Amino acid sequence: MKLETENIFLDTSTFEKNNILAGRKIKSLLKHCEEKTIKIFSTQIVINELKERVRKIVLQSKSEWKKYRNEKTEVIFRNTDTISIFEKLWSIDFQKDIDMIHENIDNVIIKTPIHLIDSFGVDIELVFDKYFNNEAPFKEGLKKNEFPDAFILATIDLWCSKNSEKMIIVSSDNDWLNYKSDKLIKIKEIDELLSLIAVHKEIALKERRLQYIESAYLDSIAKLEQDLREYLVNSAYFDTGDADLQDFEILGIIWGEHLITEFEEEYAEFKTEITLQIKAAVSYEDYENGYYDKEDERWYFVEKVDENITRELKLPVTISLSYDMENNDYDIYYENINHDKPIDLDYDRFGHEEIYK
Repeated sequence: MKLETENIFLDTSTFEKNNILAGRKIKSLLKHCEEKTIKIFSTQIVINELKERVRKIVLQSKSEWKKYRNEKTEVIFRNTDTISIFEKLWSIDFQKDIDMIHENIDNVIIKTPIHLIDSFGVDIELVFDKYFNNEAPFKEGLKKNEFPDAFILATIDLWCSKNSEKMIIVSSDNDWLNYKSDKLIKIKEIDELLSLIAVHKEIALKERRLQYIESAYLDSIAKLEQDLREYLVNSAYFDTGDADLQDFEILGIIWGEHLITEFEEEYAEFKTEITLQIKAAVSYEDYENGYYDKEDERWYFVEKVDENITRELKLPVTISLSYDMENNDYDIYYENINHDKPIDLDYDRFGHEEIYK
């Protein structure tokens, strides 16, 4: 399974199940969002629900702590320094903590950012039709939050339709999972989503590397051609058979299709074929118009011929690239030209006296 869309929607219970904003998995998703690997969406209904859940959970903690204090079980610790810990607990300002978490939620929406989807335009009649027909997220009106859920899902559905997008919804709530829409992709657990994101990031990184490698190659064609010309003039060996190469001139270089045959984090390799258009001056002994005397075992009337030739030579080429994508730094160079073999000018028919005996 692949990440079909970068659009992610978390229901309220998913936030609550993962400790609102403090859970490791939520933090991982927010980090992916900051890195623009994914886009996290929400609605004001979810934000309001989330803040209400925070208030209830904190007040429940307050109630449980007051009950514990009334049992006087900590008195024994007055005999030790541990009592100072309890004194700090007694001084907790629960409302201040509620306000702090609410503020953190608002800040995350602004800084991450989480995109809030407007519910304007949701078809209310459609929501009520689902209610009366007991369609998900409604289930015989057993949950008081079924209507908020219905409006949230209808809002997501409408946004997807307007923007021609899909949305991954993360929820373990069966009413959400049973909601029918071809625009919503349902995932139960954040772990599954994080796994898909990891694969998606790896694929995206490979694609970015390939794009960078491709761009570096295309930007280096002029340099590669200059290096090739210098190699041909100063270092290449041309095989002319028994003819002598007196001079040559490069008329043109035509680059063929290239293929990336290998790439790693800092290295890549290309293979291509170059058509080398060349004009050369050669000289050779003209045995074709000579005479071979078998009794004397020697040639007569062999003349030396000077000739200008043109050739189009197909040369296989391997090119290497070392690169640092983060710093936009790379070095491109020839690994080999013509498999490091002599360049054959296809002039073997001249200079071979045995052919004409």
